[in-house]
Amino acid sequence: MDGLKKLLASKRAWAAIATLLICIAVEVFNVPEAEAEKIAQTAVTLGAALIGGITVSDLGMALKGTKKE
Repeated sequence: MDGLKKLLASKRAWAAIATLLICIAVEVFNVPEAEAEKIAQTAVTLGAALIGGITVSDLGMALKGTKKE
């Protein structure tokens, strides 16, 4: 149960979940193929950039010694 709490507190996990939900919503609402491809590609790119940015920030704070657990 502790692992689930840790996962739900993770900004990276929520960014991945939001990206996945956007891609699912595109399929559910029958967005035309051309637009669906652009939306999904943009969502994945932004999600990956956000996750990467959070990771770099966490690393910098950990190296500096200011990261909270």
